[in-house]
Amino acid sequence: MNIADQIKDCPPGSKIIITVAVLASLLNTVSTTFQWFFALNLSRVLYPPSNLLPLPFLWQVFTCNFFEEHAIKGFVIWPLLLSLSMELERGWGTIRFLSFIAWAAVFGGFCAIVVRVIHYAITYNTDAFFDSTSGSCGIVVALVVACRHENHWRDQFAGIKFPRAIAVNFHLAFMAAWLVLRMLFPAGFRDWIFLVSI
Repeated sequence: MNIADQIKDCPPGSKIIITVAVLASLLNTVSTTFQWFFALNLSRVLYPPSNLLPLPFLWQVFTCNFFEEHAIKGFVIWPLLLSLSMELERGWGTIRFLSFIAWAAVFGGFCAIVVRVIHYAITYNTDAFFDSTSGSCGIVVALVVACRHENHWRDQFAGIKFPRAIAVNFHLAFMAAWLVLRMLFPAGFRDWIFLVSI
C-alpha cells in the first residue's frame, strides 16, 4: 500500500491532527511571531505580555503540543503521530479520539509548566520562565500508552513490540535526565530545553 492509499484511508481526526502539526511547524519556521503566540512560555501564560492583549496566553498550554521547533524532530515525530492516531481513532471513533488528544495536550502543557517550576526551584535559574518550548512528543507518548491499553491482547503494534508501560518509563527517564543535566550544567545545555516536551 503506497502513501496516497494510506492517506485516503486515514480517519478524519487523524488527518486533522497531522495537518495541524505539519502546518504549524512550517509556520513556525517561516514566521518569527508564531512561536511567540503559540509556544509555551511561562511568563506569557502567567502574566499578560502586552497592553494590546491584556490577558494571559492560556492557549499556549494547549497549542505548544502541536508543532516542532526543530524540523528533524518533526520528521521523526510526524509518522509516529499519524500511525498511532490512525490506530487509536479506528478503535475509538473521531469524537472520543479528538477529546483524548485535547485532554493529552492540556495535560502535557501543565506537566511542562510543573517541570519548569521544579527546574527553577532546583537551580534558581529564571530562564525557565522566559524560554519557549513546543513539541508533539507528549501527545505521541499519550497515544502509545492509549494504544497499548486498548490493544492489550496484542503483543505488537505496527510490527513493533511494546513491553508494558514502555512509553511512561521512557518519558520519566528523559525528564529525570533533563533535570539532572540542567542541575549539573546549568549554562551548557540551553538547547536541551526541548526535552521538556518529551
